[in-house]
Amino acid sequence: MAPEERRSYLQPPMNSRDVPLVLVIDDDPEDLALVRQAAARAGGFRIMTAESGAEALVQLDARDAMRLPYPDLVPTDLKMPDMNGLEFMRTFRERSGMRNVPVLFLSASGYNRDRILVHMAGAEGFFQKPVRFGDLVALMKVLPSYIPHHSDSDPEIEKSTDVGRPG
Repeated sequence: MAPEERRSYLQPPMNSRDVPLVLVIDDDPEDLALVRQAAARAGGFRIMTAESGAEALVQLDARDAMRLPYPDLVPTDLKMPDMNGLEFMRTFRERSGMRNVPVLFLSASGYNRDRILVHMAGAEGFFQKPVRFGDLVALMKVLPSYIPHHSDSDPEIEKSTDVGRPG
């Protein structure tokens, strides 16, 4: 991660409650770059990234120290070195103010046992990583529907979740 990207999570957001903040955790820099591109194409939220669960916790500690808002949603990879996605979620949810933040898993794993473990641990969802860029953009468009303070009656959310069949 470039130094300017590492510092970006410390900067206060321009409209902290107007635009959801999503913390994406993945150990593959190419996947993170792809998520950033898909997020830019999908629009509607700000993205923070971390290359590991441990790095994400450091970023969250820095945000907490600066009294910046927590992320509204955390999609994370399942299998990462040092701290896997499940370990991150358990640690993340032990922190005050983060218990109700939705955690979604984006993983290349197609094993049913991984899906079961994720759901038993209390995650809000499990998505197998899309292969095509269009599929990832469509997924990014529906992510805001997982954020509790965005109601289904919000026309912007309805518009963004009506993505039809990804192309």
